[in-house]
Amino acid sequence: MRYSRQILFTGIGEQGQQRLAHSRVVIIGCGALGAMQAEMLARAGIGALRLVDRDFVEESNLQRQVLYDERDACEHLPKAVAAAARLGRINSEIAIESVVTDVNYANVERLISDADVVVGHPLGPRDHHREHADAADEQLAVEAQFSQRFRSAWSWSLGSIQRAPAGPCSFFQKGARLFR
Repeated sequence: MRYSRQILFTGIGEQGQQRLAHSRVVIIGCGALGAMQAEMLARAGIGALRLVDRDFVEESNLQRQVLYDERDACEHLPKAVAAAARLGRINSEIAIESVVTDVNYANVERLISDADVVVGHPLGPRDHHREHADAADEQLAVEAQFSQRFRSAWSWSLGSIQRAPAGPCSFFQKGARLFR
């Protein structure tokens, strides 16, 4: 059985594995952090993944973004599309949807409304070097809309506390409290 080792783990068990299989996760940003988290969730047997990213695979991504290879960079594939293809080869039992877009006020509710968990990495290294704070403003706007819709705070994972170069790492679960 594919998940037998996880099921043996007291923290998961059969009930936990069933919860995973019936859960939907949205990952905003499929760079280094998002790609790794998407792969781990796919391997764990999460029921459905929605991968949202506006960027394309580049050769300079390959040393840190584990889901992509040289072919993806040569074909200049969107990260969400390349990640979905690779994850489908890793675990064909889960539903994977790729969405190539910016996340903003106009589409955030549609992208996350059916999610059980949202993991976000919307700012990449280029965004941190912008002369204007457009990227940070947009991230705050998305977080505000998300928090208002679910009446809970958007919480930050350890990635932002450590000021990871790939940008803030946000994690939210419906009904969760803010953790710092």
